[in-house]
Amino acid sequence: MMLPGRLDLVNLFTKVFNMGRVNLRDIAKAAGVSLATVSYALRDHEKIPKATRKRIQALSLSLGYRPDPSLAVLGARRWGGRTGLNDLMMTFIAPPRQQWTTYQERCFAGSQEQADRLGYRLRHFAVEDFSSPAEMGAVLERRSCGGIILRRIQQESQLHGFPFERFAIVACGHGAVDPRCHIVMPHHHHNFMAVWRRMRRHGAHRIGVVLLEGDALAELPRFYISAMLQAQQEVPARQRIPAFVCSAYDRARFSAWLNRHRPEAIIGCVDRVWTWLGNARLGRMPWFASLEKSDPGDGQLAGIDLRPQLMGSTAVDQLDRAIKANERGLPEIRQIIQIESPWCPGESLPELGKAT
Repeated sequence: MMLPGRLDLVNLFTKVFNMGRVNLRDIAKAAGVSLATVSYALRDHEKIPKATRKRIQALSLSLGYRPDPSLAVLGARRWGGRTGLNDLMMTFIAPPRQQWTTYQERCFAGSQEQADRLGYRLRHFAVEDFSSPAEMGAVLERRSCGGIILRRIQQESQLHGFPFERFAIVACGHGAVDPRCHIVMPHHHHNFMAVWRRMRRHGAHRIGVVLLEGDALAELPRFYISAMLQAQQEVPARQRIPAFVCSAYDRARFSAWLNRHRPEAIIGCVDRVWTWLGNARLGRMPWFASLEKSDPGDGQLAGIDLRPQLMGSTAVDQLDRAIKANERGLPEIRQIIQIESPWCPGESLPELGKAT
């Protein structure tokens, strides 16, 4: 059907504006279509021809329509089970559960708790559960999944052909593969600088940095090295130590690096660097802090608790916002939320004023 004339549209807009919030019935009347057609079109559902979808979406913008989040959730609860409009399921796509670290478990627990609080069902799937990314997308759509949290995607093939345009997408931390979606992540630069300056207050002059690279830790070197280079501008050139970067523990290389540079303190990207120091059999152990403490309650290692529960719950909050705003697919401009993490004291870097 043809849209109403310009004068009719102006009169309708004036009437709706005077009444208050624009609703779906107003758009349906202006477009000369059914209420169901408007509902499908605003969710960009393939059931409606693309040209019609675009026309109705443009009309809704001209009328000043804004979705009401509370009504979106209420409608999904009311009609989801019978009409296929249920957006109350979120999917956590991550490696198989048996490969999860303590960090992964805490991250998922935070997502699960927040999803329950907001009224969503959260389910974990691994890409290995499907024959192809296209099949994974089809299965998730049949299960009425409205949004997806990506966690640690390791290979390009695991996402090639996935129908991003059908879902709201948020990543919880970087992976080896970056699909350019909105992302929630630790504020790595801030965390590194906080540890560095704490060590400087302890009196350390020569501070070494040990980083791991590889699929599971893909993002760490690029964030931490930039922070290290900035931090090193605070000390004389003779006190600057090049980072030790490796993909796997090499005792000979690590010992050679320690003997050559003699660091007074070491910042490690993960806890196990402390074990490496113990294996090196040094006469005196340097101060140590981990940038990713696996156990915040451990009193031996000092370092940063990345708060993975908060990471997971924040990812759900962002996905909830995207679902209610009908944002699907990869954004033209992505948003990055960085979370600052608290310091956890430990014996490896005693608090100032305590015996070392």
